[in-house]
Amino acid sequence: MRLTRKPDRAVDHRAALDAFLDEQLSGVLATVHEGRPHVIPIVYARDGDRLLFHGSTVPGRNAEIVPVASRDAARTITLALPIVDGHWLMKTRQGPLARADEAPDDVWMGTVSLHVVAGDPLPSTGQDPALPVPASVRRFMAARTNPGSRDADRPGMV
Repeated sequence: MRLTRKPDRAVDHRAALDAFLDEQLSGVLATVHEGRPHVIPIVYARDGDRLLFHGSTVPGRNAEIVPVASRDAARTITLALPIVDGHWLMKTRQGPLARADEAPDDVWMGTVSLHVVAGDPLPSTGQDPALPVPASVRRFMAARTNPGSRDADRPGMV
């Protein structure tokens, strides 16, 4: 596979792909079927060399969640797609979207950073508030409490 539009933005380092996927909470699943594009907004998780779509359990959290009834599990569809070398594309952008000298003087140009910041965990109604917050929830929160810190390392990830 190769990028045909803006190939200079191609990234082929698996570690960069993993870091990007792990930082996101959602994305789009895009494909072409019978010559027509199909794009579906979706929530996902990365589990090693797989992307997991939908499903009601996250890998490694079975001990932390309410047991799933067998009838609910039977109704849950999870799609696991392998991440295979040579079968993925990633493109990045560094710097601003355009140069200021490309626009009229009276037109603002720039970027706006968007961040996902985790708030404090709240126990369910009626649950003992003294119960410890699970490790996976603490890790999730820690990765999303200082949103500006990642921008310096990864400017313009698109």
